[in-house]
Amino acid sequence: MRALEGRVNDPRLTHTRDMVRTSMGTIYRHAHVCALAFYFCISIALTYPLIRNFRSLLIGDDNPDTRQNIWFFWHLHEAVLGRAAPFSTDLYAPHGISTLAHGVGPLLGIVAVPFWFLGPVAAYNATILIGVALTGYFMYLLARELSFTPLLSFFAGVVYMTMPIHIVAILGHVEVTFLGLLPLAIVCMLRALDIKRSRLWCVSVGGILLLLGLHSGYQLVYGGLAIGFFCLDRLLDTTRDERRATVLRILLAAVSTMILLGPLAVALQRVSTTVVSDVHLESRNNLPDLSQLFIPSYFQYSFAVIRPYLVAWHLRYGLETAVTYPLVGLALVVLAARNRERHSRRWLIFTILATLMVLGPFLSIFGHTQFTDFSVPIVLPYAFFDSLPELNFMRVPGRFMMLAGVGFAVCATFGIERLVRRFSARKGPIIAVALCLVLVQQWPHPWPQSRLPDTPHFYQQVASVYADEVIEHVVYSHPCKHPFSSVR
Repeated sequence: MRALEGRVNDPRLTHTRDMVRTSMGTIYRHAHVCALAFYFCISIALTYPLIRNFRSLLIGDDNPDTRQNIWFFWHLHEAVLGRAAPFSTDLYAPHGISTLAHGVGPLLGIVAVPFWFLGPVAAYNATILIGVALTGYFMYLLARELSFTPLLSFFAGVVYMTMPIHIVAILGHVEVTFLGLLPLAIVCMLRALDIKRSRLWCVSVGGILLLLGLHSGYQLVYGGLAIGFFCLDRLLDTTRDERRATVLRILLAAVSTMILLGPLAVALQRVSTTVVSDVHLESRNNLPDLSQLFIPSYFQYSFAVIRPYLVAWHLRYGLETAVTYPLVGLALVVLAARNRERHSRRWLIFTILATLMVLGPFLSIFGHTQFTDFSVPIVLPYAFFDSLPELNFMRVPGRFMMLAGVGFAVCATFGIERLVRRFSARKGPIIAVALCLVLVQQWPHPWPQSRLPDTPHFYQQVASVYADEVIEHVVYSHPCKHPFSSVR
């Protein structure tokens, strides 16, 4: 026994163990650095030619969304410098309007601040480039949390960051170019529910929901739904001995959410009385078709294959109906569905439920929305969900793909993991081929670019004469009966 103790306490063995731990820590850090670097490279390629004209041309068409987002970033830059109020503006003067009512939350404006010295075009382009890359990296973190290897986790991040609803947002929906907080919210919740981890992770749930609230109202709702799903799943899956500890952690996460998110919720409630927010009936105009889950989106190279059939299929294409799943990913999800392990089944259920919400308030199949001899629609769960009073600002069911895409990426990774286990000697080539097939189908055409218009000479003169005064002129009546005014 003493001999064994001596061997265990041998300084040479202790030194070896310390070296192994140090090496593992170094490899772990290097894996994250390499993953982040790869995602930035893919982001540069996906957003091409953004990097070529980084300071001179805006990525995307010259449209009102892009210009108002740049103005919004400028306002937050001024707020950081102490020259403007962060959460209120003089738009719609003299009443004003809160920045919290904007579709783009303040979070991205803060990301743009360090790049503002390069000019507004560079600040806007940098925000998109960073948002696309971090979306892939945070999905990578979720996959690592689910115990996937670094290579498989990298695959999951690429699947998620190339989802069409994410990439097409480059054309003007800048808040959708960054979806990384959704997988990160699930990471926080999974760690909070793990009774072996610190209870501080319960507090992190409130923190991540606060960040989601400061980023996008849509993503706040999606993050809350994901957290609720995994709380319910853990309660159903836990043993009787662990249930009490799990319930206490869920309650602690709920309390932290109320404390951290409560002030923002109150502010949003006050803002909602001054803007038109009941637009949920517009969901009928932004309805994805069931077939659009499987056929290419209009900005992809592979779209040319189905273009001749669009008229016959009665399909409408646009930013809000870009909900395509990559075919190789679907095949991997089918492979994962054959896995009887509970941890993969829960993700499959999660993906199916989220995809069902993507299809909107009623089913559309090749443009047909009424079925049987009685010409009746098939009502889907989204119709009841979007009719809730506090959710009537949601008018685009296709954006549920932000959440469904997280589950899809995880399920596809479970599928390729099963394939790799079966053919372990060819692990690298299998992952590489799957990755290439996803990129080939999802790859976009080069994006259009536009030049930021110069300020008209009239307004330059006005600014020079009335440097410290608010200039107001009526353009049209706002739906809230307030005049819309342009302000210096």
